[in-house]
Amino acid sequence: MAIKLANKSDSPGSSDPKAAMESFRQRIQHQEDLMYGVALFFEGICLLYAGQEAVIETFRRQFRNMIQTGTDAAHRAADLLKQVEQDQSKVAMIEQFDFAPCRGHADPQKMVQRAQILFNVYKRLYPDRSRSEPFSEDETLCLMEEAGKELKKIR
Repeated sequence: MAIKLANKSDSPGSSDPKAAMESFRQRIQHQEDLMYGVALFFEGICLLYAGQEAVIETFRRQFRNMIQTGTDAAHRAADLLKQVEQDQSKVAMIEQFDFAPCRGHADPQKMVQRAQILFNVYKRLYPDRSRSEPFSEDETLCLMEEAGKELKKIR
């Protein structure tokens, strides 16, 4: 199963601005979901390297930057969408927007794949759970184990 990066020109085209805007809304949501998946991945890393604060701090910086960059892109995209909703002649701007998920990771495509799997597992295991609710150690382990199984299926 290949993970498609939702970037430029996934929208239907400027001939249908409403469809392009809806597609862009979905791309924004996908970006936000990926960033949550990245955050879940970091939680797993913290559990794996518990007690090794120097290692965790190194990962923390990398993941904080990746999540911040991705979140900023989602916010810029939402602002752009508001502009296009007010003036549909700017629809080409959303068709050219590049989210570049997981920028800053050594292998962004693999990180996107892991984040997507983790997010999907999260939605399956905890469908009604708020993203702001912290995970227990056992819940994090469960997420990681299930994500590992999913990753094995596609390799």
